[in-house]
Amino acid sequence: MCMFPMGPRRRPMPPYRSVPPRRPFQGRQSPSAANFMSLFQNSDGNLDIEKIVAAAQQINKIQSQISPMISMFMKK
Repeated sequence: MCMFPMGPRRRPMPPYRSVPPRRPFQGRQSPSAANFMSLFQNSDGNLDIEKIVAAAQQINKIQSQISPMISMFMKK
């Protein structure tokens, strides 16, 4: 028995999907991967080793700075 028999009828909601449906592999890099790789390329489109080394050194520097903070939480 419906409380409002003359009210508008709603269609049931589709089931909630927490994960978007997978697309078939197209053999190309995603735009975000292409953008990331372009950060390490020179104007000719080749990989620039100096940029890669500079990025690795920066990551190492950041890791050495935050490592003591992380180890404080790991000891507790």
